[in-house]
Amino acid sequence: MDAAAQEMQVRRDRLRAWISAHYPNTRAFCLEHGLNESEISQLLRTKSFGSRRARNLEAQAGMPLRYLEGVQQTAEPSTAGPSATVKAPPQWPFRHSSYDDYLHLSPEKRAELDIRVSEFIAGAIQKKRTA
Repeated sequence: MDAAAQEMQVRRDRLRAWISAHYPNTRAFCLEHGLNESEISQLLRTKSFGSRRARNLEAQAGMPLRYLEGVQQTAEPSTAGPSATVKAPPQWPFRHSSYDDYLHLSPEKRAELDIRVSEFIAGAIQKKRTA
């Protein structure tokens, strides 16, 4: 994988992590920020995901600057207040598989897994509401 492809994969992984940490699914993320769900889905899979689009998406979604590049913004201790604390991403929620196993899946398999898990969760929520 060349450098540009690696950068795009980092952006995809970081976007996926942001969505899973802050929203129940991709649709909720898109609805809250007025984003095109189809485009975000394509960005998460195969669509070209350059730095310009990453900066625009960060601004639209309220992400820290260069978050999608994997760059952590660090504040100087003298100027940092309580609001400068960066929230740690959630731990991997599954006991029978690891995040490393997930990272070794092809983009197609990751997309399929995302769809299956979101459908399963939606079904579980629906059953809970009707019970």
